[in-house]
Amino acid sequence: MTEHKETADIINEHLNTAVQALGASEYYLRYCKSPFSVTAFLQHKLNLAQPRTNISCYARGRSASTTDSPNPELYQAIKRWRDIQCEEEDLPVFLVVTHAGMKDICTYLPKTKRDLLLISGFGKVKVDKYGDEITGMVTDYCELHNVESSIGAKKVSPKKERKPKADKVDTKDSTYTLFKAGKTIAEIATERGFAQSTIEGHLAALIEKGIVKVGEVLTAERFEKIAVVFKTRGDKTLGEMKSEMPWASFGEMRMAEAGLKVSDSAISG
Repeated sequence: MTEHKETADIINEHLNTAVQALGASEYYLRYCKSPFSVTAFLQHKLNLAQPRTNISCYARGRSASTTDSPNPELYQAIKRWRDIQCEEEDLPVFLVVTHAGMKDICTYLPKTKRDLLLISGFGKVKVDKYGDEITGMVTDYCELHNVESSIGAKKVSPKKERKPKADKVDTKDSTYTLFKAGKTIAEIATERGFAQSTIEGHLAALIEKGIVKVGEVLTAERFEKIAVVFKTRGDKTLGEMKSEMPWASFGEMRMAEAGLKVSDSAISG
């Protein structure tokens, strides 16, 4: 049995095919009791009449066993109500009440919506939609049979406590800390497990913010050499400009560009 209709449809198709195949095999085996002749066997085969089969493993509308339920009458009442809801709303059973949910209801007998929230498969949306009808059935059952709710015995699964998020450290700040400690770009890249171009990108951003001076990462001669090319840049992208200065890395170009944005005297420092 399954409470998922799509899964049940697939299983049902295979089950019914298997039953048909078994029926045909059993019919053909009957002929083995008679002396064989091709004509007689073909006539026997033509007389095959497959019985109609409608095997279903879908839970809706099935008479499920309630021997494991402490209140089987209530279980059957809730199941009938659930099947009607599924039919009217064209919903799979698990979107109304699952077998586990019905078993929980019949075990702990929730009489209020607040109690129903403790039951397996019930969240606020489902309780708001079906809570009044379900708790009404439970209350009527309890009064009729003079039984008390045992919802107090329902163990509430402890919610996982969310650990407070640690303040996120900007990756560029980590690069800056190592840079101020005297590490070279290559050493920082190795220690942080990044490509050297990534570290150069961090430093370019720090130069643009005025935190690092371009003269700390590029010599005056190197910066001026790159700056000369940038003066004729126009609308060219860095990729297009790279062909004009194959001797410079993209990282150096970005750091020089950031320095130019700050000021022409950014190399001092």
